[in-house]
Amino acid sequence: MKLSRKNKGGFTLIELMVSVSIFIIVAFVVTGTFIVAMDAYRKAQQVRLVIDNVNYAMDAMVLEIREGTNYTGDGTTFSFNNNDTGFLPQHVTYEFVGADKTICRQVDTGECQSLTDPKIATIDNLNFKLFSSPDGSRPPMVRINVYGVVKIGKTSSNFNIQTTVTQRNSDNL
Repeated sequence: MKLSRKNKGGFTLIELMVSVSIFIIVAFVVTGTFIVAMDAYRKAQQVRLVIDNVNYAMDAMVLEIREGTNYTGDGTTFSFNNNDTGFLPQHVTYEFVGADKTICRQVDTGECQSLTDPKIATIDNLNFKLFSSPDGSRPPMVRINVYGVVKIGKTSSNFNIQTTVTQRNSDNL
């Protein structure tokens, strides 16, 4: 008995099973890669939000300190007179509030206004270092360091932002 096989177009069941299996494997790999990429993007956005929040606080401090006079303080508190208000001079103080983990600004004897959001940025330390020349030949300079942590899910990353400000309107020059 001779069986003849007619040449018909189409695929066998085995060929279809193999091709579907390969497609499913490729789909899982692509989906896994996409999920990892989305997680990395989400983490990068969170880091950027924290750094933007801290940069806003640093820029506000730098702009005001640069125009100030009569610098005092080292460590976590820094004070100066702001004569650039258009009204009466203001005594401005920037400080680290350890209990809230924020940077705040106080004008005269008013309430300390937070410059950073503790829900966004966890500030571990704020440090001011005042440098002045003994003979008054150079304007005072302030180094500001902000240390903090970005927490994203189970992972955390430390950051350190530093800037230096030189007094623009020096009383001594």
